[in-house]
Amino acid sequence: MFLIAFLLPPLWAQNKAPAKAPAKAQSKAPAKAPAKAAAKAPAKKSSESAVAVVEREMMQKQGALDSVKTELEKGRAQLKQLQREEGNYLSRLEQLERNISVGGVYISIVQRQIDTTEQRLVILSDSLVKAEVQLKNAREVMMRRLRNIYMTGEENRLQMILGARSPAEFVHRIRYFQDLNRYDKELAASIQQNITLVSEKRSEQEISKRELELLIAGRRKEQQQLLSEETSRRAVLNDIRTKKSSYSAMVAELEAAQRELDVIVNLLEGRRKRAKEEEERMAKISFEKRKGKLAWPVQGRIISRYGRVVHPVYQTVIMNDGIDISAQKGASVKSVSPGTVAHVGSMRGLGRLVIVDHAGGFMTIYAHLDQISVARDQPVELGTELGKVGETGTAGGAKLQFQIRKATETLNPEEWLQ
Repeated sequence: MFLIAFLLPPLWAQNKAPAKAPAKAQSKAPAKAPAKAAAKAPAKKSSESAVAVVEREMMQKQGALDSVKTELEKGRAQLKQLQREEGNYLSRLEQLERNISVGGVYISIVQRQIDTTEQRLVILSDSLVKAEVQLKNAREVMMRRLRNIYMTGEENRLQMILGARSPAEFVHRIRYFQDLNRYDKELAASIQQNITLVSEKRSEQEISKRELELLIAGRRKEQQQLLSEETSRRAVLNDIRTKKSSYSAMVAELEAAQRELDVIVNLLEGRRKRAKEEEERMAKISFEKRKGKLAWPVQGRIISRYGRVVHPVYQTVIMNDGIDISAQKGASVKSVSPGTVAHVGSMRGLGRLVIVDHAGGFMTIYAHLDQISVARDQPVELGTELGKVGETGTAGGAKLQFQIRKATETLNPEEWLQ
């Protein structure tokens, strides 16, 4: 919108209704542009500006900041992963500790059972020894009695029976010998039965003890495996915590670096703005200092001057916001001063045109071009080719419409050109 408003005055002036021109306006003779201006070689490229230096430094710092941000994101992701792994290992360690604790209780119970069994075995062993002693004593008694019977003979026992003083005593003595014999047999059988029972119980207890010992051995082996796994997992957990600590330190360092780079980038942005303002101020001063010394945009002669002129077709007085320079079609049109291409395009009454921004509010306009050689936002130097002379937007032959403006104010190019 600004560019349209910027270029409307000449369009409006060229399409005004015809009016009679003053006689003196027609008598004005065309002026010839100095040949040396057109032939002048382009100036050498200026050294890098302060803004460019700051922007380059900003790009470097921004690149470093982006790199830090990338590494920071990776570090934070790795830290989260390590925290998850730490949680998993802690859960597993807690379960292992519970299993080890339960295993310890189980081993204690089985050990108590083994201790009880061992106590029973001791008691059974004592009982077995006593029974064996009893059996041995009973056998010795029986053996002595048998020896006595053998020594005295059967006749002695018969005499003892027959020597009874009464029938009752006779019966009593027979029963005595019978009971004695039965008692010896029953005693021996009882002692033997007791020995067998104790031996069986002892065997059972020994089997039970062996089973318990096997059980506790297996449980101790499993307990040892759990302890070994716990040791291994604690080592891994310590490694994870070490890595976590390292990544936490790295993330803290990267965050500190990011904050420092943010400060530096903000400072550089302030420097860039100040340098830009200073550059624009210097460009304005620089352009203003070139007044009367600007190179000509094209080699040719002025056929229509700045200000109020008579329209060649309608013979009306119009306002010419620049100068028209007659030139060979296809001649090179060059920038009169360093700047940036603000606009390229086509407009009714002006044809193809290029607008160059020289900062400080100064702009130059090059119209009626046949070809355009630059693009928008392209930096140009003194003598950079902008396009070729043409006759677009005009019926008066090949020429260049050249204007100089400061903001919306039009300036007389002849006062600026050398």
